[in-house]
Amino acid sequence: MNNPVLVPRSAKCWVCKNVAAVEDVTVRQFDEQGRKNSGPAIEYLRSIGFVKQTNRTLQAHLLFHAKHVETAMQVSTPAPPSMLTRLEPVGGPARWLDVNQQAMDVGTEALRALHARLPDMGDRELVAVARMGVSAAQKHGDWEAKGRSLAQVDAIIRLAAGMAPDAEA
Repeated sequence: MNNPVLVPRSAKCWVCKNVAAVEDVTVRQFDEQGRKNSGPAIEYLRSIGFVKQTNRTLQAHLLFHAKHVETAMQVSTPAPPSMLTRLEPVGGPARWLDVNQQAMDVGTEALRALHARLPDMGDRELVAVARMGVSAAQKHGDWEAKGRSLAQVDAIIRLAAGMAPDAEA
């Protein structure tokens, strides 16, 4: 039996790009007989913070998502989770940059959900969110300052090596 929840994400699909748990949308979009019903999926998208999009826009996104799910279902029959074999990633374990990118993606999704809930927050929650924004801005400024000082060190090293200060390394 095909399982639409196991369909891989599509790089072109709005649902796959913007929803952390795509399978939650997919399972609400198809019933047990495989028929499409976007109503529960739209309700779910609204519940996780996508409140600015119109029903028509969400319907279009869900239609595209359903098409690529149905296409993937026709191409192959995914194995049930109990039959999956874990493979070691090519090139070894995840790199530091990969892990940080995933953390940034999750953080961005959380910020979108927070932003959508701003009108419903109390004063205490708003102050906490504002404090988080100020802290992020300060951290960004620290990184910029560190980058400028590293650029100065690179320029000094190039000068000591007899190269022009603005030459590319």
